[in-house]
Amino acid sequence: GQELEELVLTRLKRERYLPGFGRPIISRDERVVPLLNAAKKLGFDKGRYLSIVQEIDTLLEKKRYRIKPNIAIYCAAFLADMGFSPDESYMISVLTFSAGILPCYMDGAEKSEGALFPLACSTIEYRGHPKRGLKNHEND
Repeated sequence: GQELEELVLTRLKRERYLPGFGRPIISRDERVVPLLNAAKKLGFDKGRYLSIVQEIDTLLEKKRYRIKPNIAIYCAAFLADMGFSPDESYMISVLTFSAGILPCYMDGAEKSEGALFPLACSTIEYRGHPKRGLKNHEND
């Protein structure tokens, strides 16, 4: 019953992120445009949940937030629009995303060290939660 804008903005103020929006290294997900093009060809571009994602994207743009929907939120929307339950969607998503890991590994294994993801960790500015220390369990 809550308005979408109120729900989104309250979540952003409280949590400082929206699941399925934003990427850690670049602001836009380059996989989204080909996915949306394929969805349109297949007639999957008019679903209720896809519309919600697009409405949130428009709201964030209007409010000048610099986060865009990523591939995961679109996949979740398409699966929901097709009637899959959250559990079914999780199972499908794990298989779908893990299917891309093996080709990336194979491609990276054939190249020199640092070629797969040529970005030094020292150049990444982490803005997440503070690092948690390990608890001392010597007396457990």
